[in-house]
Amino acid sequence: MRKFNYYVVLLTTLCLSIGQLQAQEVANTKAAYDLMQKNLAALNLLPGDINQLEVTDMYTTPEQVTMLYVRQTYRGIGIHNQMLVMAFRNDKLLNKSGTWLPKVSARVANNNVAISASDALRKAMEHLLLPGANIVPTAISNNGKLIRFNKANVAQHDILVQPIYSKMDDGTLRLSWLVELAPVTTADHWLMRIDATTGALIGKDNFTVYCSWEHPEHQQQFSKLNVVAAKNALQHHHKPWNMPSSLRSVNN
Repeated sequence: MRKFNYYVVLLTTLCLSIGQLQAQEVANTKAAYDLMQKNLAALNLLPGDINQLEVTDMYTTPEQVTMLYVRQTYRGIGIHNQMLVMAFRNDKLLNKSGTWLPKVSARVANNNVAISASDALRKAMEHLLLPGANIVPTAISNNGKLIRFNKANVAQHDILVQPIYSKMDDGTLRLSWLVELAPVTTADHWLMRIDATTGALIGKDNFTVYCSWEHPEHQQQFSKLNVVAAKNALQHHHKPWNMPSSLRSVNN
């Protein structure tokens, strides 16, 4: 009986803690939008622009400077590399970095999804010359925002796939799939963007830095260090986006 009561108390405490965290997140999000609303002119934003911004992080430093991180979205999907970092004190903007992409709706070149998340993953694997494997989706976050695939014998960790708009050289935006994959055969940690209509590789980034010195014995791989850096950089990517129903197919 005592053991049963212990688990009841533990479960109740856990539920209360989760509820408090969710309430705190809601409060922080409202505070973030209130801050931006008060500083529209300083941020060079219009009232409607705020609706395209999603809060990814917010905290206050010991110096009482509130740091706010947001990313620009379109129809609930993030736009690659479109982030704003802002610093506030006493509700006034101190500094900001990053850029705002205007007239987003006019820039979108494709909204048609011809390949699924599974197809995009296979395309990424083909580009990296990785062997075929029985990789299947193992989890989908709420509303199909983030798709997790098993690592099989291909990746060091579970593979993550989610939608993103990629900015092209001509300024247009193309709907694509963002594939995060760290192969078991190398120290690489890839973020690859696959066109959701054509399946073409739009771009890729490697979070592993290789340093080759003059002498072979001095060649070094800073893979462990950069995996940590990659995870820190990816924390904003991993916050799920609302995915349109047309993107929610993960099977062939």
